[in-house]
Amino acid sequence: MTIPSIEKTLRPKESFIFKDLVGSYFNPNWHFHQEFQISLIVKGKGTRFIGDHVQTFNEGDLVFTGPNLPHLWRSDEAYFEKDSKLKTRGLVIYFDHELFSKSLLEKEEFYKINKLIERSARGMEFHGTTKKKVIKLLLQIEKQSGFDRIIKL
Repeated sequence: MTIPSIEKTLRPKESFIFKDLVGSYFNPNWHFHQEFQISLIVKGKGTRFIGDHVQTFNEGDLVFTGPNLPHLWRSDEAYFEKDSKLKTRGLVIYFDHELFSKSLLEKEEFYKINKLIERSARGMEFHGTTKKKVIKLLLQIEKQSGFDRIIKL
């Protein structure tokens, strides 16, 4: 695999953004960025590369990756064929790695969030009841604006 490229996802005054990514295939470039990323595959399938882990992905996959962790959702070859009518869709949240400061994460009330942030350093996939709850919140964030989005996050 090639050296990952760095991508810029947030503008300087943004703490996080929600994107509904629809296309013929997912971004085929091995890359990383400073932001945390929560990704839900709504439509599409292929191979997911996160750090040193490789696994297939399908519709409904939900993954959380930490800052500077190289990753790639590589759509199956059928998506790249000239006359392909296949489409992909992913709901993605990028949030600033400084949104939760070190001093904030050391507070007792943020213990579980701190553990989640620590585990994201190598990427994590959600399953079962937790996955269902996160997807529900993710879909609610899409409809929110301003500080209400931060609260949902």
